[in-house]
Amino acid sequence: MKKKIFITGINGFLGSHLAKRLSVEYDIVGLVRNVKNINRIKSFNYQLVQSTEDGILKLFNENSIYAVIHTATVYRVDKSVENLINTNVLLPIRLYELANSNGVSLFFNTDTFFNSKEIKQNYLSQYTLSKKNALEWLKLIQGDCKLVNMKLFHMYGSNDSPLKFTTKIFTDIINNVKTIDLTSGEQKRDFIHVEDVVEAYKVVLSNFNSAKNNYVEYEVGTGESVSIKTFVKTIKNSVVSDTLLNFGGLKDRENEIMDARANNIELKKIGWNPRYDIKKGIKQILNNGV
Repeated sequence: MKKKIFITGINGFLGSHLAKRLSVEYDIVGLVRNVKNINRIKSFNYQLVQSTEDGILKLFNENSIYAVIHTATVYRVDKSVENLINTNVLLPIRLYELANSNGVSLFFNTDTFFNSKEIKQNYLSQYTLSKKNALEWLKLIQGDCKLVNMKLFHMYGSNDSPLKFTTKIFTDIINNVKTIDLTSGEQKRDFIHVEDVVEAYKVVLSNFNSAKNNYVEYEVGTGESVSIKTFVKTIKNSVVSDTLLNFGGLKDRENEIMDARANNIELKKIGWNPRYDIKKGIKQILNNGV
């Protein structure tokens, strides 16, 4: 019998890719806000649970869950911070409490490279603060269920939100938009393809018993950073497009992160290695669709 994995945000970008890959070896249960809004996973027959206290309690009471992978997240505040706090802070805390009391072996918290002592940036400050608060609470209430913090760097890939920077750049260049105003583009990022991210989760799942401590953190990135200018130009060079890339058309953000790259040594120790550099990753997206 396959072990059962519970994925929050299963209809999201990362959650949907994780579910598809892990369903080969595991039974997948997914948490969704609305069972009618499942555009990314509608062709798959996953067991789905609505994000309510009763629904979540019933899931843990009636199923033997091997691992919980928390990917659900809210990036920006709309009219209030309530939705962001509920999803980014209270939900993972509640799930980890249930994981500890129901014999779950492993809990994945999906974190961001923005959540770092070295990084001071106003952009996405509410999102970053919520991620920081969640991790501090998870570590405080740590129990027998092993806690793994996956600190993701600049993830990209097919079927991401159209509002994301990389998706919009792809779409605008493919559609031959006349001009794209950009910042200087000198900022460097560790661009990591979503399939490499998914493989990192899979490798940790397969090796978690070797972890000496009940808490471990992995930085998930290629270990190399390239400038945003290089990344965008590589996309354009891969597409027949007359789009003008207007670098410097926008001001750089205050306290901009100028170089961010993952220290992936610990991931490599357990057998993970990235397969995609930016050229291969961009080609994969163009072949499979944005």
